[in-house]
Amino acid sequence: MSSRAAEFFGERAASATVPLWPRLPARVRIVSAPLAAVAAATAATALFDLSVGKVEVAGLAGVIDLPDGADLAAFGEGAVLGTVLAFARIASAESLFRAAAADRLPAGRTVHLDT
Repeated sequence: MSSRAAEFFGERAASATVPLWPRLPARVRIVSAPLAAVAAATAATALFDLSVGKVEVAGLAGVIDLPDGADLAAFGEGAVLGTVLAFARIASAESLFRAAAADRLPAGRTVHLDT
């Protein structure tokens, strides 16, 4: 099989996996459809020895700029500290509201997120 035909087959196998996934038997659908599509594309790439573009992340440590003492001292200022505390209180309230809403959900209703 030519390289272009193998690439075409691999792309179509991955693309067809997601819409056809609900029609497969339940014992096959124990993993999600996107995960199965990635596995199909990976298998086609390995089976047909296709070349895959790779991203190289080199020199990342030199790009990261860690805060120094002056940056950390800014957290002691009133405006920054107030903003941090406001975000913390809002996040805490959101968590409590979600927990209360989850407690009020009727028992027995399930959500099928994998279909």
